[in-house]
Order: sequence, then structure tokens, then C-alpha cells
Amino acid sequence: MSELLQRLFSGGGFMPHGHCYFWKPEIIWLHVLSDSFIALAYYSIPLTLVYFTRKRRDLPYPWMFLMFGGFIVACGTTHLMEIWSIWHGTYWLSGAIKAITAALSVATAILLVRLVPQALLLRGPAELARLNAELESRVRERTDELARTNASLQNEVAERKRAEEQVRQLNTDLERRVKEVQAVLESALDCIVNVDHQGRITEFNPAAERTFGRTRAEAVGQRMVELIIPPALRERHSQAFARHLATGETNILGRRIELTALRADGGEFPVELAVTRVPGMEKPPAFTAFIRDITASKQAESHLAAALKELKDVKVALDEHSIVAITDAQGKITYVNDKFCAISQYPRAELLGRDHRIINSGHHPKEFIRELWATIGRGRVWKGEIKNRAKDGSFYWVDTTIVPFLQPDGKPCQYIAIRTDITANKLAEERIRASLREKEVMLKEIHHRVKNNLQVVSSLLRLQARNLKHPETIAAFEESGTRVQSMALVHEKLYQSSSLSELDFAAYAQSLTDSLLRAFGTDASVIRLHLDMDKVHLDINQAIPCALILNELVSNTLKYAFPDGRAGEIRIRLRADAERSVCLMVGDNGVGLPADLDPRNARTLGLQLVATLVTQLRASLEIRRTHGTGYALVFMAAKPGNLSTANPP
Repeated sequence: MSELLQRLFSGGGFMPHGHCYFWKPEIIWLHVLSDSFIALAYYSIPLTLVYFTRKRRDLPYPWMFLMFGGFIVACGTTHLMEIWSIWHGTYWLSGAIKAITAALSVATAILLVRLVPQALLLRGPAELARLNAELESRVRERTDELARTNASLQNEVAERKRAEEQVRQLNTDLERRVKEVQAVLESALDCIVNVDHQGRITEFNPAAERTFGRTRAEAVGQRMVELIIPPALRERHSQAFARHLATGETNILGRRIELTALRADGGEFPVELAVTRVPGMEKPPAFTAFIRDITASKQAESHLAAALKELKDVKVALDEHSIVAITDAQGKITYVNDKFCAISQYPRAELLGRDHRIINSGHHPKEFIRELWATIGRGRVWKGEIKNRAKDGSFYWVDTTIVPFLQPDGKPCQYIAIRTDITANKLAEERIRASLREKEVMLKEIHHRVKNNLQVVSSLLRLQARNLKHPETIAAFEESGTRVQSMALVHEKLYQSSSLSELDFAAYAQSLTDSLLRAFGTDASVIRLHLDMDKVHLDINQAIPCALILNELVSNTLKYAFPDGRAGEIRIRLRADAERSVCLMVGDNGVGLPADLDPRNARTLGLQLVATLVTQLRASLEIRRTHGTGYALVFMAAKPGNLSTANPP
């Protein structure tokens, strides 16, 4: 009961009626005032009727006035509910009141219909007595006749109404069926062709018009066999049609068959055909043919077959070349090829349903495995080398590519891993690494011995110079010693370096100049040295000539640029750019070169050596004579990968 009351007096989520009026004040107040005055009038009428019945106690049928009063009160209440429902969607309550109003109105109407004939006969008491006496005999005479006549008429009317209703219903059903069939014919994607017992077309729907290139007007009345059947099939079709009409035998009815059809332009195309007999038309029979153009599906089948063959060929080639495994989204193995079984030494039955931990070698750290799964879990391809363990405990290496197959939502549904056995390559690499380590040790030993031998030569030159008397000869021996020392320093740096074929020339220049300053006994507070060097690595074949050139230029500067203890500075810069160009600049602010001296054509051994080494480097040497002396050596580095970007100014 409480649920019923709650439903009646709650909005139930319904939209108030005011939304229908778009909450426009003028139309809302129009309805409110109209319904208010109607309700007021409806409520005043019952009061008048009650007052009237109380004053006229002799009225016949006083209850009828009360029925009218109740009906009018209910009507007034419905108008009040119309006002209420503008702001509140209590349509259950409104409907209930309307239902009560309907019940009262129907009951009043029924009672009124029955009461009207009686009310019309009401007369005064005296007149009624006379009329009753006069009519009593007539009523008795006519009663029987009217009863018989009314019964007969009622039967006839009822029969006619039933017949008319049946006819109307049949017409309605027939019209509906005709419209339905017409809608099916017009909207069907397949061709629908009706033929009679003579094989003549009686219906040709729009899909058939589009497919065969003929209008309905052109097709209707024509024999189907001559219109849409290719000439090569017409005789067989006609014989089968005639046999069915004569014997009822058929190999077409109730089946789907594929055959060739004919367009208006003479083109032939594949179709799928299904033929049925029209129900209710047995003599003579009629048939409906459902025809579908399957050109696209045939082409799709052909393309699919070609794609499947190509896919099969790719799979065969892949299986022949690679180790293949497929896993589901959880990493469980769902497929392995023969090569996987062969290299892992596991039979296929032991691998399916397991994960790849069955062949885990333990070689790779957990971070490696986590990174692998994180990559393919994001739908990206992972490539790398993995060390696995076979069933017998032996290890093997595979070059692996794992490709995730993605669902429409972008999440992987399975993974295919394609591997190549690189165990032999890994073993060969290990042998090469071992050999390289041996050669590296040997080269370090050679560099060490060459450096020691050059230092021995340098020491012998210095010892020999001590026994000489001539100053020029002593100077020549000392210069040769510094040259040998510069080459020994190259080998020392290579011996200390991680690479035995490249020299960090900036670090070498720092060590060389420090060594020369000590050799010449130069006071660093008198002659200042400024180095501005890019980090440049030179091949040993370029490093040694460049080192000797730097040795000669700095040695000459220390010997000749600052006579008589004169103060000054020496600047050395090394630059390299992206075009592999290397520039070594040595400059001073000393006394400068004599005006008549050309270093490139000088007869001294040092400058001749510089000229020879410049040619060996295929370099250019520019000389500046203003504000001291400056040299700029420019050459192309042998290995562009070893150059660095120049330091910013």
C-alpha cells in the first residue's frame, strides 16, 4: 500500500509539463488561469445541484443528480491536476484521477442512456393515470410484434457488422501484406525475380535492375532463360524447367547453387541462385528466384587463397631458416617449430603450455628480462641476443626478434619470437676477443720496448754529446735527442692509453711542451706557455709526424725567439671541425724570423724535417711574421670518428 501511495505522490523521474511549454510565462499563465476558472465552475455546479435536490424532494431519480455532481467534481479535479503537473511530474496521481473521472463519466453516461426514455415518459399523476389506461392495451399489442421485429433486426445487423468487419480486416491485412512485400522487393540487396509456369518474368526488383542492367519494364514479360541465362546454359536450363513442370523432379528447388549469369551488355558474371515455389500457386505454379552477385566474394576468395598460400610459403621459409615460437599474452608457449625443438632438445609436447623459463640459462640479469617484457608489453618490437640452455644442460645463443600481436584496444594478445642460432658466431667472437687481448698485451709490450729503446738511444746521444768539443755538433746531438724523446713520448702515451692505435694529441702536447721546457731550462715565469687544445685523437701514422713537427716548432721558438733572457709567451692551439680538418697553431711574441729566411727552403735539419713531415701529412703550413712568429699546420684527419667539436671561444 505504501509503495502504491509513494508511486502516486512522487514524480518518479518524470519531466514536469512546464518543459513542454518551454517555461514561457505567458503560455503557463494562460493554462493556469483557464484551468482554474474551469475548476471553479465545475465545483460550483455540484453545489447548485445539491441545493436543487434538497429543495425538490419529489424529484424522480435524485441519485442521477448526485452522479452528475460527482462526475463534474472529478472533471474539475483533473483541471487542478493539470495546473499541478506544470511544476510536478506526478503523472501517476493525475492518471488515477482521470481514471476515476472516466469511471464516473462512463457510469453516468450508461445510466443516463437507460434513464432518458423513462424520463421522457414522465407526466403528472392524473395524466399518467389516463395515459396508462390508454396505452396499456397498445403496449400489450405491440410488445410481441416489436420483440419479434427487434430480434430479427438485431440478428441481421449483427451478421452484417460481422461480415463488414471481416471484409475490412481482410482488406487491411491484404494491403499490409502488399506493402510489406513491396518494401522487401524494393529494399532487398539480392535480386528477386518472379517467373510464371511459362518461365516468363512477372516481377523484377530494383536490385535485379542494378545487377543485370535492365529496367523492370524491359524485363517483365520476357522469358528469363533468354534474358539473364548465358547461351551456353539455356538448353540445359530449359530442359530442367520442363522436366520439373512435367514430373515435379528438380535439382534446384530448395538449394543454393552457383552458376553464370548474363548482363544486358553481354558480360557474364558469377551468381548464387536459390529458387522456391510461390505458396498457394500450384496450378499453374509460379516461382521466385533469389539471385546474388558473388563477383566480389569470388575475387575475395581468390585473394584470400593467394594470401593464405603466400602466408604458408612465408611460414615454410621462416620455419626452414629460423627458430620460431609463439606465446599467448601470459607468456605460455602455444607453438614451436621443428628447429626450436632441435636446438632446445625438448620434444614439442614438453614445451607447449610452458613458459620460456624452461630454457632459461640464468646468464642474463633480472633487469634484462624485465626490460624485455616491458618493451613487448607496450606493444613494441624487442631485438637482442639471448643465451639459452638446452635440455642436456648445454648452452646456445640466439639472435632474437619478438613481435607482439595487438588487439583492437592496443594490448598484446600473443607474441611471436623469431630466433637465429648464433652460437658459432659467439664462440668465434670469444676466440677473437681472446686473440685481441693477447695481441693487445703484445702491442703494449712492443710500445713499452720501443719507448725504452728510444730512451736508450736518447741517452746514448746525450752521453756521446758530452765527449764532443764542437758546439754545433753537440747542439745537433741534443736536437736529435729531443726528437727521439718526442717519439718515445708518443709510444709512452700509447702504452698508457686504452687504444693502441690512437693518440690523444692534446694530452700528448701538454706532456711534450712540459718536457721541452725542462730540457731547455726555461723559467715558466719568464716565458709563459698557453695551451688551448680540442680533444683530438690522431692515428699513430699521423700522430708521430705531427709530434715531431710540434717538437721542432716549439724547440726553435725556445732557442731563437727570446734571446738574452727576454720575456714572452708561446701559444699552442689545436682545433678540429666536423669536416675532419685539423689545425695545429704554434705562435710566439718573440723577435720573429729574419726577413730573408724562408723556413720551407731552409738548410737547417730541423726546418728541413718540418717540410718533409708536412709533405708526409699532406698538410699545408702557413707562416705569420708579424708580432713574433706563428705557424698554422692544417691537414685532414684519417679517422673522422675520433674528432671532437671545437671548444667554444
